[in-house]
Order: sequence, then C-alpha cells, then structure tokens
Amino acid sequence: DWTFEAVKTEVDFSNLLTKVKGVETLVVDTETDDLYGPIVGISLAINGKHGWYIPTVKEHGMELPLEKIADLLRPILEDSKIGKIGHNIKYDLTILEQLNIELKPIAFDTMIAAYVLGAHLRSFDFDSCAARELNYTSIPLDAIVKKPIKPSAILLADGAKLAEYAAEDAIVTFRLYEHYAKALNKEPTLKKVAESMDFPLIPVLRTMEKRGILVDESVLSKINTKLSGEIT
Repeated sequence: DWTFEAVKTEVDFSNLLTKVKGVETLVVDTETDDLYGPIVGISLAINGKHGWYIPTVKEHGMELPLEKIADLLRPILEDSKIGKIGHNIKYDLTILEQLNIELKPIAFDTMIAAYVLGAHLRSFDFDSCAARELNYTSIPLDAIVKKPIKPSAILLADGAKLAEYAAEDAIVTFRLYEHYAKALNKEPTLKKVAESMDFPLIPVLRTMEKRGILVDESVLSKINTKLSGEIT
C-alpha cells in the first residue's frame, strides 16, 4: 500500500526537489555500511504513502558523485522551514555529517515519542513500534543481507532490494509520526515534555558527543555528598 522511487540521476533529483519544496515535515533515514560506517543511501518521505531512496554509492546505481549528491540535498536537509522527522534521528544526524550536512531543525523523533508515551514498554526499535502501533510487519534486514551481518554486507547487497527496504523505513516512520503526534495531542503534559525538552535536546546531545563535556569535580563532590546523605 505504498510506492517509492529510486533517485539516481540529476533529472531524478530535480523531480524530487520539486515535490519536497515547501513541505512542512520530512522524514529522513540513512543506510550505512556497518554501524556508523560509510553512508550507503538516504531515504525520504513526506507522507505515509510514497517515498524516495537515494543510493550514495555507484555499486547501487548512483550516477552522481557523492559531493554532488550532498550539494543537491543540503538545501532541503538544512532548510529551517522543513521540520525533520526520524526514528532515532540522532543517528541520521550523525551519519549525514559525513556529507557536511547539518540535519535541521529536528521536529520529531518517533523512538523518543514511543518512550514518552509508553515508558513501561520493553522495546522501542523501529520494527517493534511498527508492529505494536500500526500492526505492520516491516521488511526484515536479513531479507537484504544474511546474518551474521558483516562489514560491507550492505554495500554488497542487491541495490533494488535495499532501495525498497530503506524507502519502507521512511514511509512507515511517517505513519508512526502521525500516530504518535495524535497520541501526544491527547496528553498535553507529555507533549510539552517531548516538544520542549526531549526533541530539542537531540542536537545538543550530538554536540556533546563530538565536543565532550567539562566536569567540575568540586561540584560533583558536593552533589555526591548531598545525595549520599539523603540515601542513608
């Protein structure tokens, strides 16, 4: 009940950018070769019915150099008027730094929303959320690559199958966004927590990961003493 397009040429990009221009929200998802490895592709969706997959490697049919892809995508992925959505979007934010793209602004994270609305639940990964909230069974990764997944497995996977798998991720993430946004609207207190604290902290946490943090040992010592006294 969904469709997708693979974006591999300048004409493809032109059509994509025309359709994305002016939207309010955009789901962004990345595929990598191994965890935090080189980027292999990017999937996008502006609704829960259609998506796009952009392979970033020639092995999967991309006709443009990586620098050109980045230059074409940067205007929309950094557009301050388009809210970016993802499932664990801090990961995608991190991966897109490989292309010197600052993914912003972060509007919604479906993984975080799932936790805010159901902290008592045990799993918040994409497949679990899709099954639990949408009764949707997503394409399993082992349908694309065999387990155990080794470095370069994604790069060596069938490009057409990976495109379908990745596009589905973006499309279903948009459906999860619609579901969780509606649920948060019914819980004003939780919505305030998510929108004023959790979502805005995503890029802050990424900056902390990159730069590190400065710790005042004397202040920590005082806190330790105070908490130890309260516990005992």
